[in-house]
Amino acid sequence: MRNALRYVAVRWRITDQPVLCAEKMRTHRAALPEKEVWTMTDLKCSVETCSFHDGDCCCRNDIMVGGAKACSCDETCCENFEQQKEGSARNADGYPDRMTQIDCEAVKCRYNTNYKCQAEHVDMRGSRAGDRRETACATFVER
Repeated sequence: MRNALRYVAVRWRITDQPVLCAEKMRTHRAALPEKEVWTMTDLKCSVETCSFHDGDCCCRNDIMVGGAKACSCDETCCENFEQQKEGSARNADGYPDRMTQIDCEAVKCRYNTNYKCQAEHVDMRGSRAGDRRETACATFVER
């Protein structure tokens, strides 16, 4: 087992309003019943035409990889893709960050566990995409 450090987002259930925080934890984490744990994945995005793209990072806090029936990476896409309009400002939920929560509809992918991506690193491609269907999760591997 690798001892690589991973980032996780934790939603504490103390009040009605969830509070988000991040903590470092080892990949072999123990069950934590008092909080929900999401794996944060190292996301490299090369979709330069997306309004959320900044460098090789995404400015969204989380993304959804589509492709419920996907059997290859070309059958997946970034459901959050929004084409950047010429001359417009970037549409950012936050600051560019390589660590991102990735929800995934590609149930045939080996990294998908309960609709969450468990890969340590994900590459999204489609540098000149004009539509979400022209993006793809290059990390997809069929089970």
